[in-house]
Amino acid sequence: MRLGGQLDRGPLHRRLAQDRVPHRGGDRAAAAPRRPEPPPVGDALDRRGLRHHPVGHRGVRALAPGRHRRIGPRDHHLRRGIRRRGLLGRLVPGRGHRPHGHRRLRPHVVVQPPLPPDRGPHLVLVPGATGIRADRTDRTAAHHLLEEVITVSTHPVLDWSRSAEHLRRSHGVTTDPRPDEDGHYPCVLTRGSGTRVYDLDGNAYLDLTGSFGSVLIGHAEPAVVRAVTDVLSEGNLFYTGASPRRLALAERLLDWFPWSEQAIFYRTGSCAVSAAARLAQHATGRNRVLSSGYHGWHDWHLEAVPEAKPKTFESYATEFHNDLALYRSWLDRHGEEIAAVVVTPEPHRFDHAYYQELREVAKEHGCLFVVDEVKTGFRAGAGGFSALAGIEPDAVTVSKGMANGHSISAVVGQRQLTQELSEAHVWSTYQNEQVGFAAALASLDFLERHDVAAVTRRTGEAVRQGVLQLFAEHGLPVGAPGWGPMFELDFDAADEGLAERLEAALLRHGIFCDTGDDFNMMFHTAEHTDELLERFAAALGDL
Repeated sequence: MRLGGQLDRGPLHRRLAQDRVPHRGGDRAAAAPRRPEPPPVGDALDRRGLRHHPVGHRGVRALAPGRHRRIGPRDHHLRRGIRRRGLLGRLVPGRGHRPHGHRRLRPHVVVQPPLPPDRGPHLVLVPGATGIRADRTDRTAAHHLLEEVITVSTHPVLDWSRSAEHLRRSHGVTTDPRPDEDGHYPCVLTRGSGTRVYDLDGNAYLDLTGSFGSVLIGHAEPAVVRAVTDVLSEGNLFYTGASPRRLALAERLLDWFPWSEQAIFYRTGSCAVSAAARLAQHATGRNRVLSSGYHGWHDWHLEAVPEAKPKTFESYATEFHNDLALYRSWLDRHGEEIAAVVVTPEPHRFDHAYYQELREVAKEHGCLFVVDEVKTGFRAGAGGFSALAGIEPDAVTVSKGMANGHSISAVVGQRQLTQELSEAHVWSTYQNEQVGFAAALASLDFLERHDVAAVTRRTGEAVRQGVLQLFAEHGLPVGAPGWGPMFELDFDAADEGLAERLEAALLRHGIFCDTGDDFNMMFHTAEHTDELLERFAAALGDL
């Protein structure tokens, strides 16, 4: 294939250009007008572990487990064998059409197998230029592409080219508010169903994040979708706040936490915890807050968030880092200044007696005790973690799991906390949005009807034990501390970089997760436990 006026499309294109030979069509391809092409994604694919090998015009190199062989244009029997094994996939055309059935292919086209991309070896075809004839069968087109590069690998091959282009454009005009997530993954998730999520390129993954734990049942659960759709047909936001849905949800939450007397609604967990802290200040006449754990991004407890630098606002919260001696010392010395103690439960690190003591010590010093149950309030079942620990706090904050991914949160507490509500100014326009109420009511119906807490607890323990066994079989010193429906991975004793390599391998094998955060079980994860562990084992085998 003769090329004139070549465009420099990156290192991969330059490597391929070194081995380019004349196409059998003579100068026809060279004479065709060219449009500017987007940069190839070959480099990104290389960094993700895909292997590309430019070769000469007499053949290409096939990489299979334990052997190497050159495949020439006349090796029909070998190509037929590759095709029978499901390795020869569809050609992905580039932009535009040409007369007489010719189509132009972009230089970074990846040909994927028609089978699920996580099963068996794979064939990757990377054409080196435009003007390739693709008007015949895939087999004939692949015959011409043998002049470029074919890689047969046991690693799954996922095409993230659309996601890469989307991320490139996105970074120019917007960015993720979480810098640690912006560009962290090569794919862009666009939809979900049950336990699976799908990216822009059509790749499917089993979701172990639960969208930061906010999706407890499963993505796009039909009952929740119907409830939200009904609301949208009636209108979403009205000037008067006391809607029937808000009243119904408040009553349901008081049943869920039977010691409580009132529920106030917000949009996010950060808003709910910040509101609880301010309400505690007004209720007690004190200013400071003693806290443990993460409570969101608001200014009041930035002292507990080391990465929030520079600290432009003075925090009125003091972190006691789950140190019971330090906690007692602070209250003994400054108890008259502490309005509230705000604690995020960590059930796999501390027993129930620990939280019972925190509650009693706070009560001795006249401090309100708030449990941040944004993640545990519904995963732990009726009463939340507080009920499991045998404590009755002055308030809990809840959000994730309450509406299966829709934005809503609440402060659920005793009347003492809310009696100064009119002076605390903890309200906003969208806290009476109807979509959140409808989604939460439908989700609570599902949680109670299917005993979701019990199902996710059993599923989480089964997956955790299975993962631990797999790590042991592969000789990897990785722990999996956690409780019931959620656990995390502990890489303290492992080699540096293992967490990142494992996350990339899991993604290639169809598991979407964050190895630096919790693995959150959803109700529908129980239907895919065996498949999940099989994929996990395959990913460990690629390390």
